[in-house]
Order: sequence, then structure tokens, then C-alpha cells
Amino acid sequence: MPKLLTVYDTAPILNMAIITLRRLIKKRKIPYHRIGKRYFFTEEDIQKFISESAVPMGEVKNEHTG
Repeated sequence: MPKLLTVYDTAPILNMAIITLRRLIKKRKIPYHRIGKRYFFTEEDIQKFISESAVPMGEVKNEHTG
């Protein structure tokens, strides 16, 4: 069985505030597991989120290039 991480464990790993992580959960932008009223993450969930959040080279636009 994979180790389950809480919101409080996961937010620092992703370098974000707990409220930001809760917003991602609410918008279903991050994979999670719900047990009762609590949310949990596996290391695989975190890696999947990081991989899906990557911006491919050449797609980054700044205000000067439009």
C-alpha cells in the first residue's frame, strides 16, 4: 500500500500554501484520494501533477513578445 500524504504534508513538497493546494483540489486540477472528508496524495499523484504542469520549451510567452 502506498504511503498517503495529507494536505499539510503535500503543500511544502509542492512549495505552495495549503490554501492554494485546497483550491487545486476544489478545481480538480491535482490528483487526490478522498477518505471521508480528508484528502490524501500519493507520491505518484504528486509526480503526475508536476509532470502535467510542465510547460514545454517554446511555449512560454512574455509581455514583450506577445
